[in-house]
Amino acid sequence: MGVPDGAHTHGGGGGLADLVLLGIGVVLVGPAVTAALVALVHVLFVVAAAVAAVATGGVVAFGVWRWRHPVTAPWERGELSAAVRPPLPRREPQAISQGQHLHIHLAGLPEDAQAEVLSRLTGGQ
Repeated sequence: MGVPDGAHTHGGGGGLADLVLLGIGVVLVGPAVTAALVALVHVLFVVAAAVAAVATGGVVAFGVWRWRHPVTAPWERGELSAAVRPPLPRREPQAISQGQHLHIHLAGLPEDAQAEVLSRLTGGQ
C-alpha cells in the first residue's frame, strides 16, 4: 500500500480492494448517475433547440426587413449631407426699418470715432 513515512504513506497503488470498491459504487450509483446525465442532456438539447429557433426567427425577420428597406446611398435617396450640399445664396444685409432698434457699444473708442459712427448711423444729421 505504499511506503510508510511517519503518520502517513506515500505512493502505492490501490490494488484489487480499491477496484472492487469502485465496481460496487458504480453498480449502486450507476442508474442514478445515468438518469441524471440523460436528464441533463435532455435539458441541454431543449435549450439549444430554443436558442436555435429564436436565432432563426431573428435572421428571417432581419432578412424581411432588409428586403423591404434596401440600403441605398444618400445621393440615390436625395439626401445629401451638409458637407456636399450647395451653399445657401448670400443675402444682402437689410436696412434697419422703423420698427427695429439698434444697440451699439461704443465704449473704448476715441471720441472722434464715436462721433463718426453716430453721424453715419443718423445720416449725417
